[in-house]
Amino acid sequence: MLRDFVTISNMGRVDESSSISPSNLTLTLKNDGRFTPKNSAGAYFPNIVRNCQIRISVNATSKTGVAYNQFRFFGEVSSWPPGYDISQRDSYVTITASGIWRRISQSSVQIGSCYWRYVNLLTGTSVPAAYWGMEDGSSGTSNPGFTLSEGTGTNIVPTGTPGYAADGSSFLGSSALPTMNGARLAANVSAGPTPTNNVFRFALSVPAANDSSFSQFTLNTVATLISSAATIKRVDVTLSSGSQLTINGYTSTAGGSAAFTGTITTKVSGVPVIVSVEITPSGGSINWALRIIKPGGGAVLDQVTGTRATTTITAVTQVQFNPQGRLQDTVMGRPASGT
Repeated sequence: MLRDFVTISNMGRVDESSSISPSNLTLTLKNDGRFTPKNSAGAYFPNIVRNCQIRISVNATSKTGVAYNQFRFFGEVSSWPPGYDISQRDSYVTITASGIWRRISQSSVQIGSCYWRYVNLLTGTSVPAAYWGMEDGSSGTSNPGFTLSEGTGTNIVPTGTPGYAADGSSFLGSSALPTMNGARLAANVSAGPTPTNNVFRFALSVPAANDSSFSQFTLNTVATLISSAATIKRVDVTLSSGSQLTINGYTSTAGGSAAFTGTITTKVSGVPVIVSVEITPSGGSINWALRIIKPGGGAVLDQVTGTRATTTITAVTQVQFNPQGRLQDTVMGRPASGT
């Protein structure tokens, strides 16, 4: 089948300023009818079509006696143009096959960040009841916000204007996330069955010098979890001027006196973390926990846990960010509520 030559070029960049080029294979085949797309008598009919897959392998032994048998190229043939010499007796087809990057570069669909793709690959009980990537930035409409990415609930609606896509370096697996810029964010979670536990997680990056709002305040509420039918109806995560996170649970959605409280000793200023609020039933009581996880870390960075007796939980009904509207420079995003 091979007539003249095979040329393979690898995918990559010529230099750091160039765009990625797809890997390519150029191959000339003698065409006795087998490589004519609409030839129903051809040996490979009806498989000689656009995007037909092709693989090239090498089976050889090196001069030192090392055997090699591996694929060197895998791609798709975009077309099968007929060719022949001036006598029209020598028929051939010269094809060009390209690697997967050709398809990706032609697509107009955003493939999403690493973290967004990870969430969309979750299955079973790992799928969050609601998840907002908060990577979409301003929608450009009269009421821009953040779209619900997974699960059931409403889009996040801001009161005020956050700094859309302001931070692209704190969380490397994510697209750029917003700074609060004094905006309040809230979204409802659709009612669900009684959960086996409630887990609320979000990304948090506090400036190394702490949020600029602490020139006026000593305590800011970072996020709030509402479960309006539960014994503990509201859980707040607050940030102190000392850069420490505290969890407070209340029996009323309006707050009041805390039914339980705990503070993580590790300071979060200058340390991007994933914050995890976890409420788990234990007989007639609940176990509660506030944990911080450093991206890429193999273990929980720090945590505070406790138990509250005679307490039940129900499904989460709402999540809020910066409900007091105080935080300015702090980056937040990727909230997920799971049950």
